[in-house]
Amino acid sequence: MTEPDILYYDGDCALCQREMAHLARLKSDQLVLQNIHDLEPAADIPSRESLLKSLHLRRGGAWTVGWTPISPLGNIHGLASFGAGCHGPL
Repeated sequence: MTEPDILYYDGDCALCQREMAHLARLKSDQLVLQNIHDLEPAADIPSRESLLKSLHLRRGGAWTVGWTPISPLGNIHGLASFGAGCHGPL
């Protein structure tokens, strides 16, 4: 079984909380929604400051940053309508 993808988000942001609650109802088990405020610093993830500046998606060992992680979620995790209008940096 492959490791799940991890989408890191700002759990202190009201907008992010609403969007992640919506995404949580739609997502597959292969996507983990990770509140960055629950993380301990680690060498294998970006700094908290970096994570707060934009969305980060980790797929295996690869990182995608900004709104770009949202677009493929529809194809990968069956979330066809999620992030359909997201095109700019977050």
